[in-house]
Amino acid sequence: IDKQGKVLADFTNNEKIRVTHNFEQGLAVVGVTPMNYDGMEGKYTADEWGVIDRAGKFILPIEYSKIEIEPNGTILATKATGITILFDKQGKPILNGEESPNYTEISPLIAQRFRFVKSNDQEAKWGVLDATNGYKRIVPTNFEAIYSRSPTDFWAINSWNYLKKFDEFVSDDITYAKEGKVNFYTYTRAISPEKPMRIYGIYHNSTATFEYDGKYGILDDKNLAIKTIGYDSIPAINEGGYADLIPAQKRGKWGYLNHEGEIIIQPQFEEVENSPLFYQGYAAVKKAGKWGIIDKSGKIITPFEYESISAPTIQQGKDTYYREAKKNGLIGLLDENSKLIVPCQFQLINAVSSEYFIGTDSKGRQGVSDYTGKVLMAYDYETLTNPRDHNTLFFGKKAGKAGIVNLGDKVILPFAYDSLKSIYYSPQFIYAYKAGKVGIEKLQNEQSKTILPTEYDAVELKGNFWKVKKNGKWGALNDKQVLFVPCEYDELGDKYNLFTKLYTPFQKNGLIGILDNTGKEILPAEYEEIDYPREPFLSKKGGKFGVVNAQNKVIIPFEYDKLEEAYTEDNYCWRMTKNNKEGILSQTNEIIVPIQYDELGHFTLKDGLLMGAKKQNKWGYINAKQKMVISAMYEDAKVFQRVAGKTLAIVKKDGKWGIINEKNKVIVPFLYERIYLIGNEKGLFQAKIAEKYIALDAQGKEVKE
Repeated sequence: IDKQGKVLADFTNNEKIRVTHNFEQGLAVVGVTPMNYDGMEGKYTADEWGVIDRAGKFILPIEYSKIEIEPNGTILATKATGITILFDKQGKPILNGEESPNYTEISPLIAQRFRFVKSNDQEAKWGVLDATNGYKRIVPTNFEAIYSRSPTDFWAINSWNYLKKFDEFVSDDITYAKEGKVNFYTYTRAISPEKPMRIYGIYHNSTATFEYDGKYGILDDKNLAIKTIGYDSIPAINEGGYADLIPAQKRGKWGYLNHEGEIIIQPQFEEVENSPLFYQGYAAVKKAGKWGIIDKSGKIITPFEYESISAPTIQQGKDTYYREAKKNGLIGLLDENSKLIVPCQFQLINAVSSEYFIGTDSKGRQGVSDYTGKVLMAYDYETLTNPRDHNTLFFGKKAGKAGIVNLGDKVILPFAYDSLKSIYYSPQFIYAYKAGKVGIEKLQNEQSKTILPTEYDAVELKGNFWKVKKNGKWGALNDKQVLFVPCEYDELGDKYNLFTKLYTPFQKNGLIGILDNTGKEILPAEYEEIDYPREPFLSKKGGKFGVVNAQNKVIIPFEYDKLEEAYTEDNYCWRMTKNNKEGILSQTNEIIVPIQYDELGHFTLKDGLLMGAKKQNKWGYINAKQKMVISAMYEDAKVFQRVAGKTLAIVKKDGKWGIINEKNKVIVPFLYERIYLIGNEKGLFQAKIAEKYIALDAQGKEVKE
């Protein structure tokens, strides 16, 4: 509609138009909702946009992924292929109107006169056209990057060299800096000074900092324009970090620029903070050897009387912040309006909450104050710390002894301990140390309850149980803090847990046994190793391996040099080693494969597949009847697998890899440096030959797709 409410164009019956933009230069962009989800296809469709005039007539049909109407009325429209076309107000192509476009990208109009274009060729480089002179090419399309410098200069970079981070410029959060040698172009000539331009930091959106020939400036990386240069220094801040104004140094003094490169605050300061810049409208600056705070107009908000002013610190749980300010060697606090709210009388301020901080006064004593300076806990503690998850409780120390107090100085745990320590993963429990011994206190509702007296050599929380050491021996308490395993073991439990599984190992006199979850010994301490606390127990005794059950009955005799589980799809058995030969045992000590092979492959007999077996340094395959059905003839052999309805194995012969079936028929000849299975269902293999990778199917034929 127009300003009088008259309908200019009615699209209520046009299902393709769901979004309309305001008119600019007599034209409006219309189209479908961005990113429509196609439930049938299971994907998002591309945006579709067109252009209409004030009469509702289509200047451009709805078929473009992006459209921009420029201030002079020209139209930049991008197709789904990525190609941009420049149209006039009537929809007639100006650039890229042919079927074979000259450019992959066309920039918006720069300085009301120039356009940067990227060539549509393999190199895809940038150049410059003069829009006021029939789009005559001013700068050839030979450059990786071009920036304009008003009114007539162009900075063209042949190629970027991506550098390591500039230690003098860049924090760890900045991406890698880059540099490129600059060619200068004017209307009449090109100048190649062979000096590098370095871009080393990004401010808000697209404003970047750069250095050229020892001078610093800023550029608009989105609109490809140099905004200013000639400063002695411009610092970088975190990539993408917002800055209303940008600090810049000239002739030893610092001032501030806006994002257009204009001087907003004249250079006059000895130092400025560089991050965050003008947070909430303020910045700390140094003048005549002292720090103060100014606003974005340069007005002095906080007088220049401080030795230092910190960057803003956000108060947790609040939208406010404060700064630390130091005067006469002591610290105070400035609020979000840069007013002094806490006097400069502290050696140290530790913000432990959004409501209060722990301060260290001029005499080195500690107490607690809120952010108005009101004292909440008297400054008569040697140390104060805030234990995790207990915001109103404090570990304190007086006269060299540790105790616990609340925010009102009420004693929760007497000052009778050498030290206190929170348990990180169970902060309601506190380790309490006294005279070389340790106990446990439990904090709840600002009360302390003794769980274990301070009489143990060591205490460890393991899951829901306590592992305790007394007189050099370990025992255990249950979740009700009852000692149900006496302190008589050299070691108890695994690294992380205690009794959270059915069985727990222990060590006594250098040997290992097993406790059940009631603390009863079910395996005595007579084993050198127990592989894992799970029944049946794979154990070592007398230098040999065997297996026992939870009643300490021998399932597999202790006569093997090595035993390990050999898994199948639904169960497991045992791979046994004796006198450097291997075989397979069932769980009940029945021989599945006798000990007669140098090495056995993955156990696949229970799956109905042949199993790899090595004899006299060659590999073959045996069946479930222990018969070697494929003789030992291969240098290496992988497991048989069902691939696309066939049973195949990858094997090596004469230094090359191939594929055979269970009848030992060669499916893929021995030509390849490596072969990998990459898809069971379709039967695809990846094979390497002469430094080239190809795909093969289950018949050994090369797959081209």
